[in-house]
Amino acid sequence: MWKNYLRTALRNFNRSRFFTLINILGLGIGLATVLVIFLFIHKEIGFDRYHSQSGRIYRQVNIGREFNDPIMPAVFYDYQASEVPGIEELVRIKKYELVVRAEEQKLADQPFLVADSNLFSLFDWQAYMGDPVSALHKTNTVILTRPAAEKYFGDQDAIGKELLFENEYNTIVGAVIEDIPDQSFVHFSGILPMDYVKRMNPHALTHWGNSSFQYFCLLEENADPEKVADDISECWLRNSPGENKGSYPLYLQNLEKIHLHSSNIRWEIEPQGNITTVRILAVTAIMILILACINFINLSTARNARCFREVGLRKVLGSSRRQVIHQFMLETSLYILAAVVVGFILAEISLPWFSGFSGYELSLYSLASPEIIGVVVVFLIVLIAIAGSYPAFVLSSFTPTDAQPAVVHVHVVEISAPGPDRRPDRPAADLVPGKRMAQSICLPHQHTMVDFRCCHFILHCVHFLRGILPDLENHQPQSGGYA
Repeated sequence: MWKNYLRTALRNFNRSRFFTLINILGLGIGLATVLVIFLFIHKEIGFDRYHSQSGRIYRQVNIGREFNDPIMPAVFYDYQASEVPGIEELVRIKKYELVVRAEEQKLADQPFLVADSNLFSLFDWQAYMGDPVSALHKTNTVILTRPAAEKYFGDQDAIGKELLFENEYNTIVGAVIEDIPDQSFVHFSGILPMDYVKRMNPHALTHWGNSSFQYFCLLEENADPEKVADDISECWLRNSPGENKGSYPLYLQNLEKIHLHSSNIRWEIEPQGNITTVRILAVTAIMILILACINFINLSTARNARCFREVGLRKVLGSSRRQVIHQFMLETSLYILAAVVVGFILAEISLPWFSGFSGYELSLYSLASPEIIGVVVVFLIVLIAIAGSYPAFVLSSFTPTDAQPAVVHVHVVEISAPGPDRRPDRPAADLVPGKRMAQSICLPHQHTMVDFRCCHFILHCVHFLRGILPDLENHQPQSGGYA
């Protein structure tokens, strides 16, 4: 049975090739556009979620009059770590652009982090070679990312190799970590211990007026971020010297919100995204999807509305209403599935260009998660149900007689009027025959109701004219004759 349904659907597609092409391409282009936008949005909202404790990691942000900023003096670290309850781990981070000498190479503007030794207690950057946790506890040791190690030393083993920073600070590579994911608030080539700042700029670690470090804290399980922020402000008031005392309001910003919710924050560690852009793109994608679906439904309904004769013929040949419903739903499903395939193909073709434009490596494989697949399946089921409901449940209710033309018989009525030369004493026999007002009408079934109303209106007019004719005959004009 289903094989017959499929054969019939394919025959109908072949019979209406132009309609099939327009309908599938229209929905397919819309779906491709929505897919590309969704991939970009999915990338934007997924920043820093790969850290296992991202929900408990917060950045400390100072509240200013016009702008907020995330930097604090390094000397404040010891006071926070010992006096503020609710903080499990506290880490300082600063990003430098350094000159690096690796063997015969000398490279400028290389991005390196300087961080405390407990950095990996918060962030899950994966080790590739060596032990990065122990390496960060040592002085004169550097941790490289895998791309940086290949850049500096090629295919050689980077562990134990020497690197010279700023022509002064000599280090040995102690570990190599995997490349930092694209969806990260910070990107760098390596990590240096806090000993680098102690050697190169010791004033930055001891002066309260030197605000240059970002503070990240791992809160305890049941800690309240607002309460911890208030405690940090009070700690500042208790310990900062006189010239730096005063109101020091701040708030804790969750790690997952740094990328999209930092538009009012200056002195960022690197440029971040904007939640407004994501919202505008999301609304645009929804509008495109709605318009594509409405267009598809309208075209499908317009085509299927002409199938009432086919429905009548199917029922004459013995098809039940359920079988007709199955046929229409299968045709609609095939249209939509074909459009989905076209949409994925067009999206895959356009992704290289859009990836270069957005700066992200976008791939359809990132959609291969149970949640996203479930949403797509639900959307397709809803679209099939809406687009196929009219032909499946309305047209399938037609009976064979509904598909036949309906004949409406209207009585022929002749209306006579007096001749131009008739006098009042002449018999009514010489009235001039009038024109016919209505004839028998043969109408297609779908117009019967509307045309019956027209016929009733015509009949009322006829009866009205016949009623006033005797008054016209008995009327005596004042100046003789009839005009």
